[in-house]
Amino acid sequence: MRKFVPIVIILVTAKMNSIQALDIETGKVVWSIPLGEIAAPNVDRSQDRFKWDYENERSRRLAATNEVVIAQGSQGITALDANTGRRLWQTRGLSAYGDADPLILQRVVLMSSVKHCSVFALDLKTGKEVWRAQIPSCTYYILAEN
Repeated sequence: MRKFVPIVIILVTAKMNSIQALDIETGKVVWSIPLGEIAAPNVDRSQDRFKWDYENERSRRLAATNEVVIAQGSQGITALDANTGRRLWQTRGLSAYGDADPLILQRVVLMSSVKHCSVFALDLKTGKEVWRAQIPSCTYYILAEN
């Protein structure tokens, strides 16, 4: 029987473009996998600063339980086994500027889509859409200080 290792999941951006699980006690990498198709890491910052900022700073989101890690990038979302990093499923094309972070609730992943003005749930085990509810208005506001 494999010994349970308490881990913390981190999303590494910029040059490494990977998701890593670190042993909480030692800081050693337990597993590491590339973001793959859920990210578009080749955006040229000098050509499109807004797109680069979104890709590298705003689009990458995480949610996790003791069993599953949900990682979202600009090009999609993936579910990983929290203990091994093995990819369980992947769905493309779900992220846009203004979307909320994914939320794991029981056996579903709750997601939002500003692009489709909706809130929806994906099955945690398969990634298949379970339900979708349209939102009357997708207007959102950003509060900022001077």
